[in-house]
Amino acid sequence: MNVHPSLISILVLFLVVGCQQSPSPPPSGPGESQHPEDEHDHDHGALGPHGGHVLVLGDEKYHAEWTHDDKSGEIVIYLLDADIKQDVATEAELITIATTIRDETQTHELAADNQDQADPPRASRFKITNPNLLTALKQAGSGVDAQVRVVIDGSLFRGTFENHDHDH
Repeated sequence: MNVHPSLISILVLFLVVGCQQSPSPPPSGPGESQHPEDEHDHDHGALGPHGGHVLVLGDEKYHAEWTHDDKSGEIVIYLLDADIKQDVATEAELITIATTIRDETQTHELAADNQDQADPPRASRFKITNPNLLTALKQAGSGVDAQVRVVIDGSLFRGTFENHDHDH
């Protein structure tokens, strides 16, 4: 069977054009979002700068990133800026995580782990080793309600843990 060379050219053209990625949307103007369902320009499903999952604190003013060690049950929470790029320090010596399972709420305190020598001391990283809390956080959104609470610059901020794939 002979195929005409111009037919081959047209097929190749369709394949090349059809396989190209669509152009990216134009940049958003002030106050506009490229994703109307997201009123911000970062993905909370993405990993943060420390390799953990990101939670919104307040109205996007700050974020918390949490990492964990499955073997030890250690949980570390980092406080981050609005852009999820830089650590943010607070005078708080503790932050709390409240978990609610079947109407029973437990509160867990995470101690500041990297306080500086300023007066008063400030920290951006908080730790706890608690395998039961880690198990609860991994089930957040699937029968477990979990919130982190922290005071930054005199204001209380809360963030809700969401269900994520934890096979990393």
